[in-house]
Amino acid sequence: MIGVAARTFDQEGSRIYRGGLDRDDVTARRISRTATLDGGCLISDMGASVSDKNITIEINNASSDEIIFARYITETYGSVTLTTEISCYSAAPESCTVKDGVLTLKFLIEGQLS
Repeated sequence: MIGVAARTFDQEGSRIYRGGLDRDDVTARRISRTATLDGGCLISDMGASVSDKNITIEINNASSDEIIFARYITETYGSVTLTTEISCYSAAPESCTVKDGVLTLKFLIEGQLS
């Protein structure tokens, strides 16, 4: 179960996707590697940040109401509240696509709210 809600009051701005699959909950470190003149390398590790997460929600056999809401939230808001079983996030809706009855919503995480 995944919840999506507008950050400001909007009577039509929230929905719970039951059975939604959190398919792409990825955590990464802020790390880079630079080649050095002696043939070695320098690794800079700046740690991990929740803002490096990307979360993708897939809904199989999405209803027309679910699709309409997903398009509305993606087109209207630059920042939403996204709740998963793990945590609550501030997120930017990146895209909304529908293909063969599968609704896919992609979010870029801005920060963790709880």
